[in-house]
Amino acid sequence: LICSGFPHIMCWYKRLAGWFSRPLFGRVTNGTMQEEWRRAFLQCPPRLWKQTVDAAQEDLTECLKDIRVPCLIVCGDADVFSRDLQNKLHRNLVNAPPVRWLQGMGHILLWEGPDRLTALLSEFAETPQASGS
Repeated sequence: LICSGFPHIMCWYKRLAGWFSRPLFGRVTNGTMQEEWRRAFLQCPPRLWKQTVDAAQEDLTECLKDIRVPCLIVCGDADVFSRDLQNKLHRNLVNAPPVRWLQGMGHILLWEGPDRLTALLSEFAETPQASGS
């Protein structure tokens, strides 16, 4: 559906775009975020969305065991797109990195709570395991 160009048609109309984007943002959505998303979506051609969707279908789970640096998984608890996938993935990892759930956040954490996300990532970066100390 994303690759068909149909979402681009929906995004031409602000009201439809608002309805279409609401699941991305969880409970903290506002008109400014939705409008910025609509404009960004319209600037990305459907063929690029197709490449993105195709790349996202590749299962890289086996590669995760080869990661040798400290990791942190950050998810929004209202993320309707990847919450279940993140839970399943985390359960199946032997040396699973910690998961931090941001309450009320959806799929686009940088737009929804940049201060909360920055604070969380800064805290993680300052921990001894993240800095290699």
